[in-house]
Amino acid sequence: MAFSVQHVHLKCGDPKKTAQFYIDNFGATMKRDIPGRGCQLDLHGLQLNVTTIVDTQNHEQHLGIEHIACRLMTTPGR
Repeated sequence: MAFSVQHVHLKCGDPKKTAQFYIDNFGATMKRDIPGRGCQLDLHGLQLNVTTIVDTQNHEQHLGIEHIACRLMTTPGR
């Protein structure tokens, strides 16, 4: 069974400053702005979702890596 990373979601206190760090130091590019929350970056093919704590979400949130989304590729019949 193989897998790929679909995106990494980072929660931070200042999404614009964090995004600029990845742009300046690792060559990320801006994919889109998410007004009031943050942005999406393209880090050489890896999507980074950079957001702040979202008041309307009802689950416990922490700063740092929120989650890593993986896609599994399975072989039929296995």
